[in-house]
Amino acid sequence: MTILRLAFLSILSSLLLLGGPVAGKPNGLTIKLIHRDSPASPLYNGNITFTERIQRLVNQSKARASYLYSLISANTEETNGSQSIHPNEVIRAPIAIQAMSTYMVRFGIGTFNATFPARPFKSYHLHMDTGSVLTWTQCQDCELPGNHCFPCNEPPFPNRISRTYRPLPCNMHPLCAPHQCVGDSCSYQEKYQDGGTTTGILAQETFTFLSSSGSPQTIPNIVFGCSFDSSEMEYGGDDNQVNGIFGLGWGIRSFVNQIGSLSHGTFSYCLKLNDGHALDTYLRFGADISQPAGSLQTAKLYQFKSSSPYYIDLLGISINGARLSINPALFILQFDGSAGCIIDSGSTFTTLIKPAYDVVIRTFLQYFSGLPNMTRSRLFEGFFELCYERSVPEGFRDLPGMTFHLRNADLQVRPEGTFFVKQLNSGGEIFCLAIVGDDHFTSLGAYQQTNQKFIYDIPRKQLQFAPEDCAQNA
Repeated sequence: MTILRLAFLSILSSLLLLGGPVAGKPNGLTIKLIHRDSPASPLYNGNITFTERIQRLVNQSKARASYLYSLISANTEETNGSQSIHPNEVIRAPIAIQAMSTYMVRFGIGTFNATFPARPFKSYHLHMDTGSVLTWTQCQDCELPGNHCFPCNEPPFPNRISRTYRPLPCNMHPLCAPHQCVGDSCSYQEKYQDGGTTTGILAQETFTFLSSSGSPQTIPNIVFGCSFDSSEMEYGGDDNQVNGIFGLGWGIRSFVNQIGSLSHGTFSYCLKLNDGHALDTYLRFGADISQPAGSLQTAKLYQFKSSSPYYIDLLGISINGARLSINPALFILQFDGSAGCIIDSGSTFTTLIKPAYDVVIRTFLQYFSGLPNMTRSRLFEGFFELCYERSVPEGFRDLPGMTFHLRNADLQVRPEGTFFVKQLNSGGEIFCLAIVGDDHFTSLGAYQQTNQKFIYDIPRKQLQFAPEDCAQNA
């Protein structure tokens, strides 16, 4: 076998282990998004029942809402120019990393001396999170005496032997918070209300993505968090295989802002319907974002103080074309971070602030009370509040859709994104409203975003969207 062929096979083996393609345009980037229930996901469990899967997704959505609200309501801030950096981010409740997001990415980090068949980088699964700003991963320094690692089957990133790892010097980089240092290096820290903390070094490193042209695409000097100490953190247990967060939220540390020449401050996704098959899709940046077939609508994106989630102006909700009598004040963001509406692909199901949720439930109860051949079901009691059984399977036929009325735009959610339908062994079927209530705010989740192309334009503070068959988003 020739040296050239060995080199080719070495590159190929490295690419296959990355788990996701990247487009080859010089001013664009495409990363595979792996759904948490896809066979490609490290969280995939093919042995769980449908009921167990729904329970897991509902619990994930509720935990995600709690996590987002704790980020929003954190009152420790420090500003840096026109953008804000949190040197010590107070998070109000512990959160398992398993519940962090609906989608994840996998790519390479670092540069290592390696010969065939070893890889010149280490690849990791990270949760894709539009509600977080910093990309971070657990690093090998957590194994040093006195430090603590959170449970993860993937080995920590070996930062000490990467040839491209460069800690940011204290107080000498625009992405450092002033006087937030460990030794001579810029650092970050998150504190949980229950006493848990995680601390890390901010560093520059090379990220490697799989190119559709058949060769690796590297992006140097990405600032990321290298976590070296996690104490009393509930990160998902011994079977966890996700090593950190891929942050796409507001803020100068966000990945989308750091790759300005590739993204131009824009990213896009198109989430597939949950039809029982693999749900993987793609996250696109810059020139790799194609225009949808339908007409784009545009809504304003907002930031609350220095928090990282993306807010939108929700004005009201319609069901089957009829506007509901919901007090619009329920959707107005308050000074303490309550109310308001976030668009969040990290949550599986939409969470509605409770008074609005109650109106939606009453409206659907009235709608279905007049239809024959269906009975109220308690099969998913504790997960979803509104479920019905019918003896003859009809799928999504005759089920109503919803419209979320945004300022200057209407997001129409088809029945396939409003309900889930499951056939029963008896020959009938059950369908449930795939929305849950929340005490604090509203979050538009991934299930209700399916078959829509969303384009986030950060410089213009705009969210654009249009209907799209996301199964064709290849």
